[in-house]
Amino acid sequence: MPGQPLQIIKTGDSETDNFLLNEENLKSILDKVPAETKVSVVAVVGAFRTGKSFLLNFFLRYLRANVSDEDTSDAWMISEGEELAEGNMNEGGWSMVEEAEIRREASFQWRGGEQRQTTGIWMWSEPFIRESKASNGEKVAVLLMDTQGMFDNETTMTLTAQIFGLSTLVSAFQIYNVDKRIQEDNLQHLALFSEYGRMALLPENEMEEAKNNLSEQMAHRTDAETLLTSANAADSQVSDASTVASTPAESTVSEEVASPALSRQSSRPTLSRAASRRAARLQQEQRKPFQRLLFLVRDWQNFDKEFHEGDGHEVFLEVHEEMQQYLAEVLRTRSLADLKSTREQIARCFDKLDCFLLPHPGFAVTKKNYDGKINKIEADFRAMVNKFVRFVFDEELEAKLINQRPITAPELKTYFEVYVKMFRSSDSAFPKAMTMLDATAEANNRNSYDLAINHYKTALENVAGKDKPFVKETELRQLHDRVSQEALDIFDERATMGADDVIEKSRNTLIDQIEEEKSRYFATNALRNPFKDLEFYLLPLGIALAAWFMSVVTDVSCSTDFCEAVEDTFVNIYFYVLFILIVLGWSHIMSGVKYLKAIAPELVDHIQQNAIKKNN
Repeated sequence: MPGQPLQIIKTGDSETDNFLLNEENLKSILDKVPAETKVSVVAVVGAFRTGKSFLLNFFLRYLRANVSDEDTSDAWMISEGEELAEGNMNEGGWSMVEEAEIRREASFQWRGGEQRQTTGIWMWSEPFIRESKASNGEKVAVLLMDTQGMFDNETTMTLTAQIFGLSTLVSAFQIYNVDKRIQEDNLQHLALFSEYGRMALLPENEMEEAKNNLSEQMAHRTDAETLLTSANAADSQVSDASTVASTPAESTVSEEVASPALSRQSSRPTLSRAASRRAARLQQEQRKPFQRLLFLVRDWQNFDKEFHEGDGHEVFLEVHEEMQQYLAEVLRTRSLADLKSTREQIARCFDKLDCFLLPHPGFAVTKKNYDGKINKIEADFRAMVNKFVRFVFDEELEAKLINQRPITAPELKTYFEVYVKMFRSSDSAFPKAMTMLDATAEANNRNSYDLAINHYKTALENVAGKDKPFVKETELRQLHDRVSQEALDIFDERATMGADDVIEKSRNTLIDQIEEEKSRYFATNALRNPFKDLEFYLLPLGIALAAWFMSVVTDVSCSTDFCEAVEDTFVNIYFYVLFILIVLGWSHIMSGVKYLKAIAPELVDHIQQNAIKKNN
């Protein structure tokens, strides 16, 4: 079985090794995503010991099986063996399985009992390329992400917020794993952690009101939450979270002066660009910062209509309707202020909210010596998991959107970097919203910059890059003017987050970089000019021609031994000079050949058109 889980976020006991991004592991995963392919992160979060990693191994089996739409059976569950040996860390549960030592380490690790298994954040090393029905069949790269369980009596509220917050920020489909039912504390935790994401997109004049609402929400934390965390630690962290000041994101910009043409375009935002940014911000204020959250309720015992193995799709639709009714009831507006506020905050943060109910997998699965045999899992649980994986990866799969635009793997890497940096630099239990806004804007500007400069470099490389023939300077300048404007348009279209002055600084940096690339391409192209330094070769060439002419005259007019010696001398001079010219001017000769090859089709076409005109 190819692939393995790689830890991308490390958690530790001290501030220096806590919440660290493993850039090498993340890069090794994202480098496997085909260029320009959009990515979709499917993440599982929730309390510890609720079966997150166990579920992810079913995800892996389904994705590796590459099941067709026509095959609705659960045969994929045993396609790699009748035991779920991969990731099984139970005592003795893997000892009877062939190659089990390799298989259990090459998957998300899980075990029965009460001790936590996953720490930090892990991502599967291999992306899965699938068609997104929600995006008209476009191919997306699915990335599976497993997170450390929350509220395990060892994880602080700070780290819980960081893990939940990062997962929510980068995922296209987040699965919130809850036990038995959606309780009020589940909703409060979700509202608390996701509220920062919503605040990140608010304009400054609404920020203070959002801060006050968040502080009020923290003040109304339930007794259930207090039981799950240390009371003293929670109180101090909440106090810190409500008093910390925002810190602006750092940005460095070149102060060099660009070319006059580009400087005139960028000395200050034009009215159209400013208006476009204001319009984009109005849209952002109405958008919800996160895409999709699904409450996955485990060990649900209250089905009115049960779905069994072999039941038709119509029966499942009835069960699914029951799930939606349950979610609607949970999120129904309440009269009490704190309950109402919690639900409103959740609704403001996610584009789509779903619910899926799973029955208990059977008590054999929860034992510490469970050997992973699929047939020991309750049939009803298997049937519902079969429906659930198809719902996530077939029916509802879509690319990750940031600022309403699907992102690629290099862009996802940038967002990981700036979000982790933002969480680590925060000096309180929770990051301030403006810090998150600056981090998101920084990443968005960097990605916009990269797309723009790559567009410019690609266009110039195709015409004046390595091994390309000489191009007339006027043609190259026309290309530069057109492509540089296209690059700036790409940046203006995408860089709409953050303050205008920050965006303008990034734009000026782009202009400076375009000027540097222009100078490099123009200088390289000039070196390929076959007529460059022609005067350097005129004198030696004249000497060679004169020697050749004298040798011919001497051969015709005189036949004595002396004349033959003189003739040989002129011939030697001619060949020596010609040899030196060929050696010194070889690069120019080859450039001339490439240039002739490049213009030959145009010359032929020009001659043919003239001939046609004359005939007519």
